[in-house]
Amino acid sequence: MEPYKLKGTQFIVRTQEDVSCLLVTSKTVTIEFDVIRKTDVKFSEPFDGVLRYAFVPPFQTNDYDKTNTFPHTYDHVDTKTSTGFKALMDYSTIYPVGANVNWRFESSPASSKDANLGKIQFQFKTKSMYDDPDQAPSTKCKDDLLMLSLPHHTQVLTNNNILSVTEFNLFYRTIKGYMAPVTGSCWEMEEPLTETGFDSPYSLDRIQNLNATVKDTILKNIKLDMKLVLPNLNENNYGYGKQVARVAQLAHITNNLKHDDDTEGTYSTLLNLLYTYVTDFLNGTVKDKLVYDTNLGGMVSLDGLKNSGADFGNGW
Repeated sequence: MEPYKLKGTQFIVRTQEDVSCLLVTSKTVTIEFDVIRKTDVKFSEPFDGVLRYAFVPPFQTNDYDKTNTFPHTYDHVDTKTSTGFKALMDYSTIYPVGANVNWRFESSPASSKDANLGKIQFQFKTKSMYDDPDQAPSTKCKDDLLMLSLPHHTQVLTNNNILSVTEFNLFYRTIKGYMAPVTGSCWEMEEPLTETGFDSPYSLDRIQNLNATVKDTILKNIKLDMKLVLPNLNENNYGYGKQVARVAQLAHITNNLKHDDDTEGTYSTLLNLLYTYVTDFLNGTVKDKLVYDTNLGGMVSLDGLKNSGADFGNGW
């Protein structure tokens, strides 16, 4: 039996799993479909243009339980009336090929709710399906690019270029939530910057309000722990790092206690230990030291260079 053939630049492909996708080509092509095996779809001739392939989600609302899977049967999108499908078609010829990323940080008076902001701009480089292949991609901000943003992107996008449900009635669901359709080749985002550190002001305040007996007990146990499971120069890279981190944590706890002269002395001892162990690592005194891979480039551990399964699978 001869394969079923279709000719054109725009196609709806529907799999045996009942999943629909939109296929758009930059040149007219003839598609052949094997009607016997129903698994092979191919072009009749070699193709050297641009292909765009977009999943078309089934008709639904955005109030589905995010833990639910799609039903086994559902209504397909009406391609003649769906605003989302129309948008996919309208924006199908423009695609991103790269991006420039710029960012800056702004500080306002402490009384302002926007005291610290990180402002990020993604300026996507775009090309048209009908561009000359040798033509440089456009780097100007235009409104002819359509992409989807994840929820954490959508929350901080400041430029008003998110299509409404009326303008785009398809819902793309991910494990992070529903994606939003965004037009334009420039994304501008503002992230409120929070204070960072090992400890929150709340935890530091609670430490200082501990009574002397509790602080004495903590310091006593630190003195015992600082003599146990000390870094071993013969340990692998991964294990040595965890052992050094343990010493660093003990030093951090001791410093936060700020109890008495005994605490200061213990803190100094731990700092000296930490300095010794970190210096041994950086000087290559440890058995599993860091080396430069002259073959592929980059820093690797000695054990990892010899065995790809070393360092818990993090070898070369």
